[in-house]
Amino acid sequence: MGAGGEGGENEMNYVELPRKPSAEEIEAIQHKCNEAIRSNLRITVKVPQDAKIDKLPDDYDKEEGVVRVVDIESLGPNT
Repeated sequence: MGAGGEGGENEMNYVELPRKPSAEEIEAIQHKCNEAIRSNLRITVKVPQDAKIDKLPDDYDKEEGVVRVVDIESLGPNT
């Protein structure tokens, strides 16, 4: 997502994972996300001022980027 909270075309989003997910895992995640979208679940986004930036990828622009915590109702936050 962009710094203003709006995702722009060709902008990169990061998700921290301990390993590369398999094709089956990616498909299952996409399916679950699409179900959540169709269910019209409440989504909240917070921009914590005390976010731990030491865990961000090396190529993330820590000066210009924004750390967000996305919480999808009944699925929980992405922390």
